[in-house]
Amino acid sequence: MASIESRTVARSDGLHPFDPLRDLAAVADLIEEGFGEELDPVAYRMLAQMRRLSRPRLALFAAPPPSMHGYIWVEDGIIVGNLSLRRAAPAYSRGYLIGNVVVHPDYRRRGIARALMEAAIAEVERKGGWWIGLEVRADNRAATHLYEALGFTYVGTTTHYLRDGGLPWPSLRPPRRTFYRKARPADRPHWLALAHRLYGKEQAAVLEIDGRAYSYGQPWRWLDLWLIGLREWAWLEAADEPRWALHLRRDRPGRYTLWRLYPSPQLDAAVLETMLALAVGPSQRRPWPVVTIVPSHPALEAALRDLGFHRHRTLRQMRLSLRHPRRIIPSTRS
Repeated sequence: MASIESRTVARSDGLHPFDPLRDLAAVADLIEEGFGEELDPVAYRMLAQMRRLSRPRLALFAAPPPSMHGYIWVEDGIIVGNLSLRRAAPAYSRGYLIGNVVVHPDYRRRGIARALMEAAIAEVERKGGWWIGLEVRADNRAATHLYEALGFTYVGTTTHYLRDGGLPWPSLRPPRRTFYRKARPADRPHWLALAHRLYGKEQAAVLEIDGRAYSYGQPWRWLDLWLIGLREWAWLEAADEPRWALHLRRDRPGRYTLWRLYPSPQLDAAVLETMLALAVGPSQRRPWPVVTIVPSHPALEAALRDLGFHRHRTLRQMRLSLRHPRRIIPSTRS
């Protein structure tokens, strides 16, 4: 990680639009320093993409990071704050997502985060956006108070679980083939129905739960993923109305596996154990970390802990409606 001096820029102090050609590497260093232990393998993969894109000779061959737009804050000629902003999917929702709100530890409590947020909100208002979503760590009280003061309201919670790489997997009985089947494109309604049982409407919008994302089983999809170093598995319960669905993605460049779990809230422990045994099969072929993001589901969380997962962080999803007047609490800081 580069030192703070490496983020020196030839710009005046204060707010500036994020310029990928100049700021990408510096912002990646700032995110790593600002978030610290909050980062998981998925986040480190994003930072690696950002750093590759910052090298002119490699930029043409690297996949772009999720967001290339936002704002930075310069202080003493150094980038000390950043916020990313992008349109939420699907585009017809007229929503936007704010991410990576980070201020260098030495420059916090000076109103920088609020200035970044106000700039982003003003931009979305100019563009005619209807709502803005974001996620904040549940134990980050300062950030939560700021977002509430700007009019954001709580819409849900998810917990990130992490299983460290190299751990031995417990011995589990493989599920019978009659218990599950591979996902098909026609299964999109099933995936959506399961997701909507787990997440409320506004939380689902912030999490970008959209039926078009569940395009599993399409011809040549595996080749498209293989070309960028990914492999996936997607299964559902073998029933007319599946009670669970499971999606795994192995990221070879990032050296981790991501689980997406969609269990009905009423599933019993025996069914959950069999579902997770299915996920363990491909995961144990590589001694890599496994990341999964789950809603509030006590039985599922207990089953994950039995498999060696530990709670990495809990995120609160928040949403700001721009279609109604909002009450803004003035800042008490200069």
